[in-house]
Amino acid sequence: MTLLSGGNPARALLKEHKLPVRNTLDLSLTHYCGTHLKIRMLRCRVCVLAVLLSLLTLIPSTQSADCCLKYTRRPVPCRRLKDYTYQTITSSCDIHAVVFHTRRDKFVCADPSQDWTKRVQRCLLKRQKRKSKLKKSL
Repeated sequence: MTLLSGGNPARALLKEHKLPVRNTLDLSLTHYCGTHLKIRMLRCRVCVLAVLLSLLTLIPSTQSADCCLKYTRRPVPCRRLKDYTYQTITSSCDIHAVVFHTRRDKFVCADPSQDWTKRVQRCLLKRQKRKSKLKKSL
């Protein structure tokens, strides 16, 4: 690389490798603008993420996932169930319900006044009594 006094090292390097010589000011501006653009895009992404997170905090959390909002229409066979619990009316739960726990760890909400609900409850109670008797005899 030949560098004359007062010459520009970037220009000399470009000439040596037979690349088109452009103004070094153009090269430095291109580098600056490219870096500046990356920083602006990163700032934009951070701002969008901050807005989304702040909106997420504004969404009220509900307990409806833990509540029965309506009853099932189909009776569920006792053989598919393992247990049940009662749901009472609270600030977040609007209905009384019998919540059946299936063997596949799902929940079925049933109307406590329906005959099939009472029949399945009796079936589950009998099953629990048999299991407790078996445990006592062992």
